[in-house]
Amino acid sequence: MCYGKIRGGFARVGNDAGPHNTKPIFNLNAAGFLGQPLATRGGSIYDEDLTPEFTTELEIGSDLRFFKQRVALEVTWYDKKSIDLIYPIGLPHTTGYSSFYTNLGEIRNTGWEVALDVSPISTRDFQWDIRAIYTKNKNTVEKLVAGLTRDQLGGFNWIEAGYPYGYLRGSYSDRSADGQLLSCLFYYVNGT
Repeated sequence: MCYGKIRGGFARVGNDAGPHNTKPIFNLNAAGFLGQPLATRGGSIYDEDLTPEFTTELEIGSDLRFFKQRVALEVTWYDKKSIDLIYPIGLPHTTGYSSFYTNLGEIRNTGWEVALDVSPISTRDFQWDIRAIYTKNKNTVEKLVAGLTRDQLGGFNWIEAGYPYGYLRGSYSDRSADGQLLSCLFYYVNGT
């Protein structure tokens, strides 16, 4: 080994809600109605107890070089946790609003990053470098705001405690023990 370094880092950063995401606002329509100015309220309501979201990360790693620096190995482990995420939860349209901005919950990412660099040929006129990278990330929604078990992010993507952020959720067809499709529209009774 011709070089070795152990490194570590810790950070905590915050993110506040946008200035228009804390109080209801009105949208002005320049065209108006019958020549009169027109204002409509926005489609979102806001949690009065909305707080900034914070992300805390711990990272530990090492950089090693071997064989006159022709082989290099970098290994990093990280643990990143975000709390009080600011997020618009979808609301039923019957409420008169489309979303409710609140502190959604907590998300954690942990994982490894490993990089291997090899220079099999290194001359004055030519150098051949090969780099291989492996990454493994585990993303988990740890907690959601009280009263919310899951929320649809869009399409088939959902957020739910105990699952990765944005996991795919779909429906399935119920089948009997012998594989026959079960339907709620009609049933065969006594085999007829």
